[in-house]
Order: sequence, then C-alpha cells, then structure tokens
Amino acid sequence: MFPHLQKKRSTARYIALNLEGLPEITLIPSRGRRKTISLCIHDNGRITLRFPARLGIGRATDFIRSKTKWLEKKLLAFRSNSQVQETDDFYEGKPIPYLGRYFPLSWNLPQEGGAAGRQLVFTGEKFILPAHLKGSAEELFLSWYKKAASDVLMPTVTHYSALMHAVPKNIRISSARSRWGSCSAKDTLSFSWRIAFLPQDIIDYIVVHELAHLTHKNHSRAFWDTVGNFIHGYRTKNKWLRNYRCRGPAWKIKKN
Repeated sequence: MFPHLQKKRSTARYIALNLEGLPEITLIPSRGRRKTISLCIHDNGRITLRFPARLGIGRATDFIRSKTKWLEKKLLAFRSNSQVQETDDFYEGKPIPYLGRYFPLSWNLPQEGGAAGRQLVFTGEKFILPAHLKGSAEELFLSWYKKAASDVLMPTVTHYSALMHAVPKNIRISSARSRWGSCSAKDTLSFSWRIAFLPQDIIDYIVVHELAHLTHKNHSRAFWDTVGNFIHGYRTKNKWLRNYRCRGPAWKIKKN
C-alpha cells in the first residue's frame, strides 16, 4: 500500500508524499525524456524528487526510502546550519519555519496591494511583509504563529478525539518553551504555538500523546499502547522530536 498521497495541483503534476519521520516530499514526475532521478533539498528546506513518470509512484517511493538515512543526515545539517546563520534580524530571504519546512521572507509587496500591504502574508511559497512593518515583524510573526497553531491543531484534535473517544474539557494555545503540549488534571490540553514549526505527522503524534493522557495520567505501558494504536511508528516520531527539541527550532521569537 502506498503512503498517503495528496495532489498539489489540479494538473496532478506535483504530488505530496508523506513518509514516516520525514517532512513532506514533493514528487515531480516527468513525461519527457528524463532518464535519471533527482532528489534535492532546497534552500528553504523543501524536498523534491524529479523522476521519469514511467517509473511510477511506487518505485519513486522505494527510492526515497532507500535514501532515508541520507535525507535525515542532510536535514540535520540543514537545520544546524540554519541555526548558525540565524540572527535576531529580519532580512530578505530569511528562512521562516512552518509545518516542517522553511519559507523565505520577502519585503516585496503583494501584487494586489490593498489590505495585504498592511499585514504579514503567507502565500504558500513565502512570507511577505511590507518593509515599513519591519520594526513590528516580531509581534506580527508571533500573532501569525498563534493563529497558525490554532488552525492546524483544532481539526487535528477533533479528528483524533473522535477516533480515541477522548474529549478534552478545553484546548488552549500557550507560550510554553519547554513543552510542546501538556494535559492538566482538569483535562485541559495546552499546546505551544511553536508547534506550528513542526511537520504535520509530528503534530499528530503530540496531539495523540496528550489525548492519551486524558485516560492515562502517566507514561505507563497502557499509555504507550494507546498512543501506538493511533500513531504508527510513534517511537520514531518521539525520537525525532527529542532531537529537534535538543537542537531547538532553527528560528525563535523571544517575546512571549
């Protein structure tokens, strides 16, 4: 069975591939004379695989799986280099993390102008911030991340809550630095807005982890069995998250 696939565009030329423990990979089948396979990690953290269409999705996926260790090594080096290069300044091309990828920051105004010229905009390919708002960039990104975290978390919690028959009393977005998520004694789930930095499969793991705490207020065998029932390969995701936490996100907001 193939892993989860999602069409990126209606032309089906671009296909999103999600493999356990890796960020989203964009498959680009070529119907021309291409004979080779090209696996590339771009400057913004995006991963693409170009391959002859006649090869098929299955063989393309097998190729990526054979390169998993290479990808993990390159991604770690990429994140490490991003950390070294980062400063507190906002500059043209600055890599901004969102859902496991990095997107460049641009000072160029959107073509449509209007209200978009007075706010932070994410196009799906880059972040656009009007130059005159550079002094407020930190506050604008903080506000954007909080909404983005809520937008990705709420449907994820709703989905797994129904599957697990575990309903929290309340859900809140926090400014926690040391925890991605937590479950209170009163069954309130809290998630750091920084969760928006992470890939969706890792967010799924965090959500299921906290939902499992509604039944098991510990990390007993029963707790991990519950997590494993809904997250395949949860140990791999837990290991990935510990490594990411150890290195820290490649970009931080100091305030809140």
